[in-house]
Amino acid sequence: MVVTHDPNVARRADRILVLLDGKLAQQVAGHEIAQVMTTLLASSPEPAADAAPQ
Repeated sequence: MVVTHDPNVARRADRILVLLDGKLAQQVAGHEIAQVMTTLLASSPEPAADAAPQ
């Protein structure tokens, strides 16, 4: 098992579990990760400018 935020590392895996806000958002094959990350990031709401880091 590898945990990474780097899509270049993730795409080498056979199976990827994508977490979003601590919940399982999607399960994909490694070669699909770039497209999935683009879609998830585009649909994710931006944090408020005055929000404190968690």
